[in-house]
Amino acid sequence: MKYAKIYALSCVAAFLSACHQPAENTQNTAAQFLESDGTVSKTARGNHSAAMIPLNREDDEYAEGGMMPQDTTTASGWSVRYLVRDDKTKYKDLYIECVNGKSKLLIPQSEVLALSWKYIPRYAGENAKHLFFEYYCGTACFAVMTVSKESQPEYQEYEQVLDYDAVTGQIVYNITSNDPEDSVRVVAVNVGRRREKKMAFNNMRRPGANAGVDSVVFKSGKVQVFAGLIDRNDPEEEDIIKESRSVSFDN
Repeated sequence: MKYAKIYALSCVAAFLSACHQPAENTQNTAAQFLESDGTVSKTARGNHSAAMIPLNREDDEYAEGGMMPQDTTTASGWSVRYLVRDDKTKYKDLYIECVNGKSKLLIPQSEVLALSWKYIPRYAGENAKHLFFEYYCGTACFAVMTVSKESQPEYQEYEQVLDYDAVTGQIVYNITSNDPEDSVRVVAVNVGRRREKKMAFNNMRRPGANAGVDSVVFKSGKVQVFAGLIDRNDPEEEDIIKESRSVSFDN
């Protein structure tokens, strides 16, 4: 999977094992807009009395400063900077600034600096419509954040991501329950079209974060998912059944 190639990360401590959900900053909140498919998009807004300053990765108070993402400018000219407030919150709350001309978005990441650099969204790629960031949301929870390239940009976060492709602007994430008897279910997202489609498999999940999903193939407007799952008709639960599902966003 793509995330396995990008990071070779060890498990964090047990108290971080639950998925991290960044809390909304009450002084720099994000307005939420419910889409027709039930997903939530966000536009960061608000003001704060303390000045915004660049994240100082050399500050000794940041034990993992050298591992934190660096500021960057994308090939299309978008500036990505990591900022903090110049007050007592600068060692826990982070802000990601995405700017291109008059388009600007400030994304709050509450408490993330008090956790681990692995939870900080890191710029990973772009297409004509979106920026893509990747990060961890738990010990075995991979996440992707997208930022739209609009005059008033919005951001959206996806957790339990199995794979994604920035070029085609598509993401696949897992919605299988923890019940070992449950069939494997995933969701394919076409970010540019703001559409999601569910895929359900017949057999049971294998142990592990991927739930038995072996690979994902992304094409323009299409996604195909391949899985090796436990045969639900095998009382010993030893036989593996190969299944595949595909969806098209062209119809």
